[in-house]
Amino acid sequence: GNWTFTPSTPLANGTVINAVAQDPAGNTSGPASVTVDAIAPPAPVINPSNGVVISGTAEAGATVILTDGNGNPIGQVTADGSGNWSFTPGTPLANGSVINALAQDAAGNTSGPASTTVDSVAPATPVLDPSNGTVISGTAEAGATVILTDGGGNPIGQATADGSGNWSFTPGTPLTNGTVINAVAQDAAGNTSGPVSTTVDAVAPATPVIDPSNGVELSGTAEPGVRVILTDGNGNPIGQTLADGSGNWSFTPGTPLANGTVVNAVAQDPAGNTSGPASTTVDTVAPATPVINASNGSVITGTAEVGAKVILTDGNGNPIGETTADGSGNWTFTPGTPLANGTVINAVAEDAAGNASGPASTTVDSVAPSAPLLSISADGALLTGTAEPNSQVRIVVNGDTANPITVTVDGAGNFSLPFAPPLITGELIAGVAVDAAGNVSGPATINAPDLAPPTISVPEAADTWINAAEIGDGIQVDVTVRPTMQVGQVVTVKFAGQNGYEAEVSHTLTAGDIAAGNLTLTLTPPGGMGPFPEGASTVTADINGGTASTPVPFTIDTIPPATPVLSLVGNILTISAEPGTELTVTVDVGGVTATATVTADNSGLASLNLLTDLDIDFSWDQLLNAQVSVVGRDPAGNPSNTASIGVGTSIEQPVTIGNFGLDVSLNPLNPRFGFSGTTEPDSSVVIRVITPALNVELLPIQADSSGNFSLNLLSPTILTQLGLNITDILNLGSQISFNLVSTDSNGNDSAAYGITLTPNGLSLNIGQIDVNGTSGDDVLSGANGSSEHINGGDGSDLIFNVGTGDHVVAGNGNDTIQITATDFVSIDGGAGFDTLVLANGIDLDYNAVGVGTLSNLERIDLGKGDSGSVLTLTAAEVDAITDANNTLQITGENNDTLNVVGAVNTGTTQLINGITYDVYTFGSTTLLIEDNTVQVVV
Repeated sequence: GNWTFTPSTPLANGTVINAVAQDPAGNTSGPASVTVDAIAPPAPVINPSNGVVISGTAEAGATVILTDGNGNPIGQVTADGSGNWSFTPGTPLANGSVINALAQDAAGNTSGPASTTVDSVAPATPVLDPSNGTVISGTAEAGATVILTDGGGNPIGQATADGSGNWSFTPGTPLTNGTVINAVAQDAAGNTSGPVSTTVDAVAPATPVIDPSNGVELSGTAEPGVRVILTDGNGNPIGQTLADGSGNWSFTPGTPLANGTVVNAVAQDPAGNTSGPASTTVDTVAPATPVINASNGSVITGTAEVGAKVILTDGNGNPIGETTADGSGNWTFTPGTPLANGTVINAVAEDAAGNASGPASTTVDSVAPSAPLLSISADGALLTGTAEPNSQVRIVVNGDTANPITVTVDGAGNFSLPFAPPLITGELIAGVAVDAAGNVSGPATINAPDLAPPTISVPEAADTWINAAEIGDGIQVDVTVRPTMQVGQVVTVKFAGQNGYEAEVSHTLTAGDIAAGNLTLTLTPPGGMGPFPEGASTVTADINGGTASTPVPFTIDTIPPATPVLSLVGNILTISAEPGTELTVTVDVGGVTATATVTADNSGLASLNLLTDLDIDFSWDQLLNAQVSVVGRDPAGNPSNTASIGVGTSIEQPVTIGNFGLDVSLNPLNPRFGFSGTTEPDSSVVIRVITPALNVELLPIQADSSGNFSLNLLSPTILTQLGLNITDILNLGSQISFNLVSTDSNGNDSAAYGITLTPNGLSLNIGQIDVNGTSGDDVLSGANGSSEHINGGDGSDLIFNVGTGDHVVAGNGNDTIQITATDFVSIDGGAGFDTLVLANGIDLDYNAVGVGTLSNLERIDLGKGDSGSVLTLTAAEVDAITDANNTLQITGENNDTLNVVGAVNTGTTQLINGITYDVYTFGSTTLLIEDNTVQVVV
């Protein structure tokens, strides 16, 4: 269906061509029309390309034909209705490839060519200047687009580098301090550089420091790397410079600045932030000549302009050193080696601006003046003397070097110094002369007259008391004589007592007194007056009637305390005396003595355990033969008369009850109910009858001269007291129990005995017997032939005669328990320090059959004055016998033996209450065995 026709002459542009189609049958179509277009389209525009995409513009609808530099086809594409076109090669074109482009319109007209060369090389990374966020600038490849984003990738803006590569961008709102700015450069071909980054610095640098200046050079410090901009007081520029890496900067004006010129300096960092200003004023005026004081070469001092540097040289211009005048203008310099006498010292002052003064000069004087001559008036009110003319004399009174007194010597070499009040206490006055160069003379000394009161003491009153024995030869007063006192001075000692009583004694000092340094004067009652009075008193002393010394107070007490009153309960000695009396107790057993000291309390009472509180360990048997004497001393030391007591004759022997018996028949046809026992002869026995419903104390029963007593519970008198009848008694039977207390003819009470009964057919038997102590110190005793439960209670108890079948609970207190047999049931010492005593030389093998149990004991005494005892213990048994402290003391005599197989002697000793113990370890327990007495078998 294609057709073509070539006119013999090309048709002119604009010619209209009409065409119809006619088939062989002669049928003709409708006409078609076209207008001749003979004008070529304009050459297309081809954009720079990196070879990935080729684009540009051309006549709308034109076909853009692309070839390389050798005419080889690359491809073709049609411009859209806006004339834009784009072509993507199958493979990106290589860098440097030439691209030619022709535009061909629909009529076949072809444009002239356009050309570009592929550029696939990315531009260099741009330079991004520091920024304070107001303007962002830098350099990049000329013509490149610089794209700016923040640290989060958000766009900030973009700018195009000019022909010199410079670019800048101003954000609509300045970026905040710390904002990160990233920049990349993109060339016309679309190649993108690597990124560069900076962080907004919107903080101004610190204000620079500008040093004082004389106008020749300006200098100071600032933040390293900042630009320091200098202007005068009117804002006119002086110059600018950069601070180095250490922050130092300097600038030299072309012409030195005039005096008084104001110089302002600001620091500007690379981000463009500008500091506050610093200012100085040019100073070209030299400081005043310094003052240099006379010097001995050790230290050089003087005055100069405040803050000025003082430069020191010798007479030949050699440097000595330099220093700076302080805020008051004072300066000082100490040479490493003192300058020699006669050395010339020159000094110039240089101010902060570098201006130098004229010189000042002095010559070293290192020769000391002679010591001054001192003299003091007799009344101590005026010190006079002579010294080197125009020097100074420094006076030190009584060693007070922290507060010397300085006086100036006149041109004739004389000086004087008054004292108010006068120096009259023997003070040492020392003086030295100091010349203008500071050379110090040797010292001169003199003493002021010594009229100060003397120091005294009363040795007999060291305890604040003087007693009858001490005052018998008067009151001795020790007086300290100072070396500064003088021969002929009079020392007077005065006594002041109750009711205006006074006495005194005087003594004139001799050279011997002063050399000895002390003397003793004795006060005696003056003639016509009685003895020194009782009560509070004082002693003072003075020199020549001057000021009295500090009083020495004491109390005169010559009245002895009352004789102590003694009483014994068991091994507890009770002493009644005046409150506060110190009581010395001496116990004498056959010429062997032991002592202890106690003090009467506020009630006048003191007590002592004769078995445990003495410095020698006595046995109970020994104490029964002892003589006890007590002497009291009051606080003044006056002794009382001696009180004595014989232990064996004075001790309150325990009152016991025992040998209990029953005669009982509960048969109503032949009723009987008798109860009997024995106690101390002629004692009064109080029996309390106890039933489930009754607790009745019967009228006392009198024991006969042999100590026997009995009770018929069925007698009418007893039944009446009980409010019961015979049938009631028979029915109660073993529900009846008794509580008994016996009081001997001296009024001493026994312990409380509790008796229970047990049934035995139509009869009754004695059940448990309880012996109960009190909360005080008790003397208790087991009864022969009875099995008792002995309860000591509180207090320090003495429990005698513990034997067959007995139970003992000693309770709280320091208790002593004497056993006469080993077949007791149990002994518990309880709390406190408890001692078990083996009586009559019995042996105790704790592991043997039939031996009772022991617990809470602190000491086992093997007895004294007997045939000797043998005590055998194992480690486990010792652990069980002792309390939680796991310490057991063993005492006795040389004929006693302790078997503790396995115990280890530590080789050490302990001293307790005057007794030396050898220390052994035995299981978990420490054994303390009396040294050089008990025979130990390990």
